[in-house]
Amino acid sequence: MDRAARHKVPFTGAAVLLVFAWAGAPAWADDPAIQVNPVTHISISGEVSIEGRSESPSMESLPAGFTLEPVGVTPIKNQGACGSCWAFAAYGSMESNLKYKTGVTADLSENNLKNRHGFDLGPCAGGNVWMSMAYLSRLSGPLAESYDPYHAWDDRATAPTTGPRQYSMTSVPFHTAVSTIKQGVVDHGALYTSMYFDNAYYNSTTKTYYYGGTTGTNHAVCVVGWDDTKAVPGAPAAGAWRIRNSWGPAWGDAGYFWLSYDDSQGGKYGAAVQAGPVSLWQRAYSYDEFGDVAELNTPYACNVFRTSQVEQLKAIGFYTQVDGASYDLRIYDNWVAGNPANLLIQKTGTMPEWGFQTVDLGSLLNLPANDTFVVYLKITNGGSYPQAIDYQWPGYDSASTANPGESYYSFDGLNWTDITSWDNTANFSIKAYTVPEPATLCLLALGALALVRRRAKN
Repeated sequence: MDRAARHKVPFTGAAVLLVFAWAGAPAWADDPAIQVNPVTHISISGEVSIEGRSESPSMESLPAGFTLEPVGVTPIKNQGACGSCWAFAAYGSMESNLKYKTGVTADLSENNLKNRHGFDLGPCAGGNVWMSMAYLSRLSGPLAESYDPYHAWDDRATAPTTGPRQYSMTSVPFHTAVSTIKQGVVDHGALYTSMYFDNAYYNSTTKTYYYGGTTGTNHAVCVVGWDDTKAVPGAPAAGAWRIRNSWGPAWGDAGYFWLSYDDSQGGKYGAAVQAGPVSLWQRAYSYDEFGDVAELNTPYACNVFRTSQVEQLKAIGFYTQVDGASYDLRIYDNWVAGNPANLLIQKTGTMPEWGFQTVDLGSLLNLPANDTFVVYLKITNGGSYPQAIDYQWPGYDSASTANPGESYYSFDGLNWTDITSWDNTANFSIKAYTVPEPATLCLLALGALALVRRRAKN
């Protein structure tokens, strides 16, 4: 099966769904051992595939109805005539997580996310939760709404390119069963999900929606609650998700509506975009600007990084593909003769839900400037294709690049092969998060104080 046949790239919020064809010779050498996942993690229409990602029902007793409104959500926003629903859904989830868990009401810049995600799609051409995760995990945001206010058009020529980051994305667990989506709302706040929306299937009297067809998803929204007894006209049974939309408070039920549990496309997953303090980490070492684009069948991966300054390694970010995947995470001092050398730190554990994960190393590791360190990641019980990669896909992330000596794969943890021998644009989606060492922070503080004094003197 060729590359174009086995991978389709999704978006929501775009009026037209695109399928990209691959032209020309493949960029990788033949390798009978290494294989890319033949089933993309999301479909062309934007719905997350749950193949191989079944969940056990939650054991916690849940009520027949629940909503985060009003204390666990931020005010309804309006995306306007722009295919940016995915950015509003991502930040609807993150803002809800902050308000629900900490009481903080944040207003984050969807404009910067839609403009600066870095993928091939234009600001109003649609997107998906994976694009949001790529942008946030590489520490491009989130920025404050006041710093880069929303415009429902392509304003890249005048909008900020970068700015002060407000929070750190700590993880994005996915839930794919009715019971675990409910539990996810209770545990984390609003969840990003997608659906197929056509006004013909919306009941404006009851503020309900049910679609039973096969057309893929085209809109991203947030799940903020549920009602097991809610009657939805046309649906085969009672029960519906409470949905937060991004079409302004004048639409629907003050910006909300009900989506039937039995809808054939909508509410089939929920992703919790979780936030922590901006100070958690200050720099991300990575080669995967575009995050999890595909997955490989190798259980072992290594990324070799070189520091740009004196700093301290604090956490590692990576993706898992099924619930209950276990990880063996190691930090080595160097890469010698084709292998990681001199073990410095080892952390092991299991991730209850699949998605984007971060693991705190427990202690800060001092890193000299211009020094090599290696992140080793072994994933077990992680499905047939456990390791996420970023590689070039024309029309989606055509700017993706790689160099030899950055990422290596192995099937036994002993014999390693450079991933660029398979695809010369591929890297593993593994990030190393650092903070400045205390002496550097002290120097920065002194420099800032001196600048303030100079300005005051002048």
